[in-house]
Amino acid sequence: MTGQRVCILTSVHPAGDTRIYEKQALTLSEAGYEVSLIAPAPHGSPAAGRDRRLPITLVLLRLPSHRLARMTVGSLRILSAALRRRAAVYHFHDPELLPVGLVLKLLGARVLYDVHEDYPEQILSKYYLPGVMRAGIARLFGLLEKVVAGSLDGVVAATDAIAGKFRHARTVAVRNYPKARDMTRNMTDFEGHNPIPLGNRDCVPRSVPSPSRRPFRLVHLAGTLTEERGITNLVRAMERLGDGYELILAGKFVPEGYQTSVSALPGYRRTRHLGLIPHARVWDVYGACDAGVVTLLPLPRYRVSLPVKMFEFMAAGLPVVASDFPLFGEIVERNRCGICVDPTRPEAIAAAVRRLAADRDAAIEMGRRGRAAVLERYNWDNEARGLLAVYRAVAGKAVGPCGHQMERRLSV
Repeated sequence: MTGQRVCILTSVHPAGDTRIYEKQALTLSEAGYEVSLIAPAPHGSPAAGRDRRLPITLVLLRLPSHRLARMTVGSLRILSAALRRRAAVYHFHDPELLPVGLVLKLLGARVLYDVHEDYPEQILSKYYLPGVMRAGIARLFGLLEKVVAGSLDGVVAATDAIAGKFRHARTVAVRNYPKARDMTRNMTDFEGHNPIPLGNRDCVPRSVPSPSRRPFRLVHLAGTLTEERGITNLVRAMERLGDGYELILAGKFVPEGYQTSVSALPGYRRTRHLGLIPHARVWDVYGACDAGVVTLLPLPRYRVSLPVKMFEFMAAGLPVVASDFPLFGEIVERNRCGICVDPTRPEAIAAAVRRLAADRDAAIEMGRRGRAAVLERYNWDNEARGLLAVYRAVAGKAVGPCGHQMERRLSV
């Protein structure tokens, strides 16, 4: 049902978040919905703006930086802004917005909860929470999440494993796969890009033969670089590899001080940290590398995850070195696009990398098979159908913008 107002809410993610904006918001707008996105305003940005490519209204709010203040004062600001949008459907993306979603539902709106992670499992490894409290907080949150989600109109989950934890009749897995058309455009336009500097060796298209002096490059990109994501073992693997290898890291080290401990490892001298880079530029980095690594540690939530970077590596034509989880193995080994290893053993990671470097032709063929698998199966175009189906089911019952009705209830 086109023309209906949809309001997407996030208090944590930036307005340009890949899943929220580049995939979901643009997909809904292209389908004819009138989309607005409420998100935190970065420092120095205007209070609101208008997307120049598609009719998406961006509402950027100043939210407190302190976590507790953001969850309380910030949530109230988001609720107030959401009510002013008078949308038929509200779609929120952060667990701290569960109270906001519940209020919107009680006021007559149609509400969807987008679950990016297994949050109860994630709480168990939150470094800022006292260890003795984590299990209790995780159980309490898990109960709250299921109760609130059960009262809403649908749950959109990032993986099948997450979807399986909800009993809501309208639960759909919308996986965070790459957009095939963007992948095709980016992989054919390297010549027109300004290179991302990697020290004295700028990125070059993978179609151009690598200079003999260039090392065999591994790449790992993530929003956060943490112990749990296997960064320490990656750097330790670099210690076991010779000077003909280089690890490229992009993202922010978390928690504060973690980079200091990692940089003290001998393998860090073969590691280059780019910091945070815009998503549009990650393809430049991929184009300068020879393999992607996703060696997440065997935590319960990672064993059933679908890391988007693994599929981006495949989309970029890079062979992957991945953790030997059953789910990863099903993807990597079935498509013969990489090597699965024990992520807790740096020597196993190093051995897999040497194997790829020793047979460049075989590594390139793995990359081609991975890319073909993304184009055929693991792409956003397929997932968008599931998103639009749940919107048709939910929005089809909405009679129109509910802002007036909600405002009247609030004033009672």
